[in-house]
Amino acid sequence: MEYLNSRLTKIFDILAEKDRYVTSNDLSSLTKVSVRTIKKDIAELSEYLSKYDVVILSKPGQGYFLKKNDMLLYTQLLQAIKKRDTATNTEIPKYRYERVNYIIKKMLSVDYYLTLEDLMDELYVSRSTITADMKEVREVFKDYRLDVVNRPNYGIILEGDEIAKRICIAEYFFHNNISTGYFAADNAMFVSTTNQEEIDFVRNKLISINEALQIRMSDLSFQNFVIHILIAIRRWKFYGYVKQDSDRIREIDKTCREYQAASMLVKGLTEHLNILLPESEVFYFALHFKSKHIAEIDEINFEAIETVEKTFYTMYHSLQHNYAYIVKNKQIYEEYLRLHIPAMVSRLRSGLVMRNPQIFEIITKYLCSVHLTIVLSKIIEDNFDVSMNYNEFAYLVLYTNLLFDFKNNKDEKILLVCGRGRPETITLLNELNESNLQVSSNIELCDAIDIESKDIGKYDLVASTVPIQKELGIKYEYLENDLCYSQDLIRIIKNHRLSYDKVSKYFNKKHFQFDSKSTARDEVFESVANYLGKQSLAKKFWEAEHMISHETTKGVVFLHTIEPLHESFVQLTILSKPIIWNKQWIQMVG
Repeated sequence: MEYLNSRLTKIFDILAEKDRYVTSNDLSSLTKVSVRTIKKDIAELSEYLSKYDVVILSKPGQGYFLKKNDMLLYTQLLQAIKKRDTATNTEIPKYRYERVNYIIKKMLSVDYYLTLEDLMDELYVSRSTITADMKEVREVFKDYRLDVVNRPNYGIILEGDEIAKRICIAEYFFHNNISTGYFAADNAMFVSTTNQEEIDFVRNKLISINEALQIRMSDLSFQNFVIHILIAIRRWKFYGYVKQDSDRIREIDKTCREYQAASMLVKGLTEHLNILLPESEVFYFALHFKSKHIAEIDEINFEAIETVEKTFYTMYHSLQHNYAYIVKNKQIYEEYLRLHIPAMVSRLRSGLVMRNPQIFEIITKYLCSVHLTIVLSKIIEDNFDVSMNYNEFAYLVLYTNLLFDFKNNKDEKILLVCGRGRPETITLLNELNESNLQVSSNIELCDAIDIESKDIGKYDLVASTVPIQKELGIKYEYLENDLCYSQDLIRIIKNHRLSYDKVSKYFNKKHFQFDSKSTARDEVFESVANYLGKQSLAKKFWEAEHMISHETTKGVVFLHTIEPLHESFVQLTILSKPIIWNKQWIQMVG
């Protein structure tokens, strides 16, 4: 817990003022909440107070009593609460994305049922607001294959695979905001001396194991592993253990180096923490070692290498067939991917993907590579029987960008026809040079009498100072104003680059949807699909969502499908209200 809400602060004040036990009924009456809620609040308050060595004692029939074991720490506690009371309420989530993140963290932190009334009290919002926020919370957890289960008369609780919960915890407590620090030692959750000592132990233990077994990890993977070990330690306090029958851990061979490393790690942790752990935790850590170990080519089995070669062949054929693109400069690209793909597949199968801190910057920066990587990803999914993750997808985009040269080798060519002699035309070119339009080198000069001898098809635009009567078959502009040819030509060239004619084969007004009432991703997919009259698109958007999570930038989300569509079009949807998508506010869908 990051801070005490007003109700927990009030319960603390009541217990601190009394020198006797206070019953649940008394606390319920004073705070105007149910006894059941009081019991949940006491558990939450106890966790917060434990940092100051303050214990809430409980006796059946008598209630609760505040025991202060260290008066120095208790004084610090009172100062912290006082500071909280006198501070502004900026720490209380105000905006929807803040509330959504708060609820996600809350549900990941507790092992008991929460009621909407509890959340309403903590966040100072109405039931309708919480209901709307919970819709977004469910969508987020769906991405991690976790479910928010509602049980009548009890409330809501998070259910799902323990490994998925730990991955989600890592994302929302450590990686959700870069300012909190990516390294465990820098994170605001672990600022105490005790936590720092725990981090040092875990880090040193991991270093010694890697050195002993010659396991190489990148610095980012190493730091991420430290975080997941610390998360596991906290989950064990709530008896949150990985289940032995998980499909992911059954694939680990007990004789492999990674399992040996995991056994050494678990042994060190059990001795240090004085606890017993099930063997499933050894398998879990073996998955981490396996997914984070940087493998050499001689460590990859023949079957995996053979499937990678098949992937290359299928991808090259697909790009040539669908995009008429013949791939060049394959050697470096293939050398990288022969090592990357088998390790990535292992991570995808275990669910312990390599997190990409720059995912949105990569996808936004290399848009063309994104589309071609979709082809590669689909082939990898089919060949290796895995489901792509958007973190891993972003790394693939970087590799794809090495393979393809997207520079336009065919410069736009303009034919400038002049009826009054070359001197006039040269003057016009000089004026264009001074305009910084950077097109004069792509302009070919032509006298009016030579127009018949020109191969017009090789030009993108014809501009002429004299009328041309014949049909040219390409865009043609007549420069009528003999006093300012240069200004007219500059305007024509600029307009041509953004002209309606150049995008008309993709553009249609019927594909614009305004004031959409969609409030979540599934509604957006359905809305776009229904508007286009292509209901099957909604499913295709969801298929692409788990791989690339679609591109989001500056309030806009760009939808993709994994496989290229058989027709081209432009479709734009404007939402009546912004929604959260990939932790960003968006209001436009393209």
